[in-house]
Amino acid sequence: MKITNYFNPLKDIYLSGNNPKALFELWKQKMDKVPWLKQLLLNDLINMGVDIDLYSSETVFPFTQTHVKEMKNCVQLLDEILNTLIPRINKILPSEENIEIIYYHGLLSSAGWAYHNKILLGIDKIVELGWDTKERLEDLIIHEYTHIIHAQRRKESIDKDNNYIFRLYIEGVATYNESLFNHAK
Repeated sequence: MKITNYFNPLKDIYLSGNNPKALFELWKQKMDKVPWLKQLLLNDLINMGVDIDLYSSETVFPFTQTHVKEMKNCVQLLDEILNTLIPRINKILPSEENIEIIYYHGLLSSAGWAYHNKILLGIDKIVELGWDTKERLEDLIIHEYTHIIHAQRRKESIDKDNNYIFRLYIEGVATYNESLFNHAK
């Protein structure tokens, strides 16, 4: 399992004293190095009907030092958790393919996302939801990992359609697996 941290290159700009609009421009510049992720995050907000410029300047980028410290602490805790969690997960649910875990600042769009063979972790949203504890982060990783394994076993994308019954089914499987895994400690 590979871990890629796209959050760290961004963390120092948050306390730069720039206004929220300037921070959004800096975010876009930094994310140009990861165009597929940048476009995925922007499209997610567009699909929700969000005015991205207004949302980013009023909601996403007005940071306090406390908020930035919480995001940095979340990344550090994730690094610690993954050292022990990944071997435990692989023992119970081995993956057919290599899975990459990606940390990023996601414009508050999602805390976790199973995207192909990637687990995307939105550090900003994780902190906003208060999920920056060991137990909640483990649950989130197990949940998203389950989606990937589910897609591998079914030999098809779990995002094949927006059928609500199918969405309830796959979310239920992932949530159920969280509870099974946590009781298997």
